[in-house]
Amino acid sequence: MLRGIGSGCFVGAYGLFERNNMTFTPDNPRRKALVAMSGGVDSSVAAYLAAESGLDCIGVTMKLFDNEDAGISRELDAKNFNFIAFDTPPAEFRASARVRYRQPEQPATVRVTGKNTVHIIFDEPQRAVTKGQAVVVYDGDTVIGGGEIC
Repeated sequence: MLRGIGSGCFVGAYGLFERNNMTFTPDNPRRKALVAMSGGVDSSVAAYLAAESGLDCIGVTMKLFDNEDAGISRELDAKNFNFIAFDTPPAEFRASARVRYRQPEQPATVRVTGKNTVHIIFDEPQRAVTKGQAVVVYDGDTVIGGGEIC
């Protein structure tokens, strides 16, 4: 756990970190880097490059949820939904959808709930359904439309 102690310094489990040069004191004069690890590629590359440059890296992660099921959902609502494949969409239809760029498309039922709003029910629970991110609906290789998860 880090806590600020003043301008430019943080105290953590391993000692004092100075923000300007990331010097580790007082135990070891070797330079260390504190890397916030998100679980994505960018933070992993940053840690790798810091280690390759001769820094000892300390990775820090943050637990975002209290239980294992948090962030898992079978349903979502989307606003600002733009239908590309339909002038007037059916009230309900089967399609596939995804909420992450690299996620495989997942079978779902799409219900039109208003002008530019939909309710999507996935056949299986989905991980990390997050407000503010995009959801895209497909019919095979054809994009039906997409909107913002709300």
